[in-house]
This record gives sequence, structure tokens and C-alpha cells, in this order.
Amino acid sequence: MFDNDDNTHLLKWKRSLRKKLINCLALIENEGKPTQNLAYELAKAKECFVYWNSDAQLWEKHRTHIPFRTESESFELDE
Repeated sequence: MFDNDDNTHLLKWKRSLRKKLINCLALIENEGKPTQNLAYELAKAKECFVYWNSDAQLWEKHRTHIPFRTESESFELDE
């Protein structure tokens, strides 16, 4: 999925975290009290930190294909 040497996904989360934290500081200065917007920005900052700090980007998704019987196959087996 990603090369082990490719850190662009980490850079994305680092930049996003920095932006969210700057937004939090601005809201604290401008509002002066806890608001719903501040809570939202803090939640998003935590999400960015978790993704930046984890190895989730190295996981690979796998699919399993389960074939279904067609109506004609079902009918033949039931007889």
C-alpha cells in the first residue's frame, strides 16, 4: 500500500494536527470560554494525533470472495 520509506501520509497528519491546534488556540483567545467549536477542534486534533502516531497506514485490506449458488444450481441440488 505505502512504501516504508514514504512518509507523506505522516506529513499530512502532522500538518493537520498543527492546524487544528492553532485553531484551538485562536478559539481560546477569541471566545474566552469553552465552546462547541473548541470541542470539535480538539476532537479533530486528537484524531490527527492518533493517525500521525499510529502505524495504521501500513495495514493492508483484504477481501474474501464467497461464491453463491445460482438458482439453477440450487434447483438441481434440491431435487
